Amino acid sequence: MKDKLDLEKGNIAASLSRLEVSLSNAEATQLESRVTAERLTSIDVAQDLADYVKLKVLSNIQGALFAHAIENAQGLMDLLAA
Repeated sequence: MKDKLDLEKGNIAASLSRLEVSLSNAEATQLESRVTAERLTSIDVAQDLADYVKLKVLSNIQGALFAHAIENAQGLMDLLAA
């Protein structure tokens, strides 16, 4: 009877050990998922910021080109009027 009880204790302990390992693996997977989600969010924010900066630079260039064109046109008009 004692041998059978010891065998059952061993089986229970082995099952408990497997459950603990499974729980540990699940926790590690959950942590990795959270870290991955945070990285993806950071990448999205960085991409949005890069797009904004690109558009801002292009807008500034467009404004400068427009101002230059107006300046050149005014200079040409002054030369023609002279």
